Amino acid sequence: MRRILIILLFLSAISFLTSVLMAEKNGLKAASLDRSLEKTSQVKQTGSADADKEPENPGQKTCDPAAYGMDCDIVRYLEKNLTQTVKDGVVFCSYEELVDSGNGDTRFLYAACQEFYLKNGKIYMGSGISTPVKLIVSNGVFSHWVPRDGSYFANDIKTIFPESLQEEAINYRNYEILRKIDILRAENYFNATIEYSVQESLDQDCVESIDCATPGKYQMRSDCQYEARCIAGKCAVICPNYYFPAP
Repeated sequence: MRRILIILLFLSAISFLTSVLMAEKNGLKAASLDRSLEKTSQVKQTGSADADKEPENPGQKTCDPAAYGMDCDIVRYLEKNLTQTVKDGVVFCSYEELVDSGNGDTRFLYAACQEFYLKNGKIYMGSGISTPVKLIVSNGVFSHWVPRDGSYFANDIKTIFPESLQEEAINYRNYEILRKIDILRAENYFNATIEYSVQESLDQDCVESIDCATPGKYQMRSDCQYEARCIAGKCAVICPNYYFPAP
């Protein structure tokens, strides 16, 4: 009888120890799961914060240059490589192909790039460049050449550009249109406008600013960089304030 009692006590002790060990094991699993859920939550919160950051380049998520007949890959390349920002703003580029080279390895363009930044609810300009560009595409990789400034400019064009395109590249005439495209893209991107004053209303209907041409008498004036803009469906000559006033 005593032997049976001892055996029963021994079995009870083993059962108790087993229950304790199982409880500890389950507790460790629960703690591990809690840590895992906490880590997952932190990752999700970090991802949300990153999603709210402004994209470095306006062409990263959308292809708005395509609305103006431009190749988005070319525009992205120009925006990253033709000019540097000086106001921590965003660079917008537009271009015109001087000859239809299709999908050829070499393209001859005229490009206009401008940095824009937002200040007090208005858009202002920073750095910028307008220049002829020889664009080379090799195995999907872009590279480019641009002429030097000053007295080298015309000579460089004549050395690199085909003879049939040299005159157009040196005396390019559609710069105003390219600049307006850059401004329109910047205004859409920042959801803001450039500050300006209206000088004259023109008797011409329009849909957007590239439909309006600046009259020659304003192009010759030096007191402002006048340009034509579409305002409420009518062309008007404006005097834009492109640069934030110095303190």
